[in-house]
Amino acid sequence: MSRLADRLKNDLKKSKEYRHGYADEFLNEYIATQIKVLREQRGWTQERLAEEAEMKQSRISVLENVNYSSWSLSTLKRLAEAFDVSLRVSYESFGSRLLEIDQFSRASLERFSFDEDPAFWVQSIGKTEQGSALEALKGYEQPQGIDSRGTNNMSEKGTIVNLFEYKAMKQQSLDGALQKESKEKTSALQAATL
Repeated sequence: MSRLADRLKNDLKKSKEYRHGYADEFLNEYIATQIKVLREQRGWTQERLAEEAEMKQSRISVLENVNYSSWSLSTLKRLAEAFDVSLRVSYESFGSRLLEIDQFSRASLERFSFDEDPAFWVQSIGKTEQGSALEALKGYEQPQGIDSRGTNNMSEKGTIVNLFEYKAMKQQSLDGALQKESKEKTSALQAATL
């Protein structure tokens, strides 16, 4: 744990009022920051997110403000649908909050949209019946290096993998398999015409 987390651990012991005040502030910052991170991860402007969520741009601006505190579940659900992610609301211990605060970073806030989620990606490749492309991705179907939130972990090969590295590996594997398949078809056509 970092020095910040150690100091916070001691501060949270001071009083129930302090603990809950800090938790409220962190929650507001977390939600607002994650909305902005998810928007930027997709390369969207506030206007684009407003369109996707059927809101006004000025509302998105308010929601991305870390001082905003009037969250509604219905608004969060609309944003989850716009980002094509699942919304999870849960009660947590203060110990788990310490870990979350200690690991708070842009990478920890990024999430795959459904279309980019590795748990579903290989399945959708299979539906297009690109067998050789699917074979090339077997090692990357659901690497241990990326969890469903896209956060960094150790991969089965012992290297650090993050969302961007995974996307690059996935694209390289797919490109390589498609190029190989194209070359094989070209060779077969050339052989057939000779």
